[in-house]
Amino acid sequence: EETPGLVFDLNGKILSVHHGLWEFTIGQRISISGSAEKLFVCDKIDEKGVSLVRSTPYPFAEPNSIVVTECDSRGFHPSLLSMGAFVVFSQFRWIAGIPPVIFNGGEAKFTCQTRYHSPEIKCRVSVSFKPSRLPFE
Repeated sequence: EETPGLVFDLNGKILSVHHGLWEFTIGQRISISGSAEKLFVCDKIDEKGVSLVRSTPYPFAEPNSIVVTECDSRGFHPSLLSMGAFVVFSQFRWIAGIPPVIFNGGEAKFTCQTRYHSPEIKCRVSVSFKPSRLPFE
């Protein structure tokens, strides 16, 4: 069972409550009752208070919270862009062929898809026994 939490904007203003982090995906549009703004999820803060996106925490963020942002008319906001991702290698979903063997400290080039309908983009995978960084090219 998920724990409810708060929905904050980038300035730390509480906009709403949610019923569980599992309901949201980074980049997903979110509707807030009474708000005419187009808001998008730009971060999720887990039950330990750790950001799933940023290496430095938001000063206002609480455990189990969502951080949202407005976008311009083109759907753009810098907080929704990333030059890479940190992932746990065992959670990769290989969709074509057999996954290659990459040893600790090794690196390989691939294409990846970050969302269901998004285009594939080039990336490099560096493997370590810690969460791996996936820089986009």
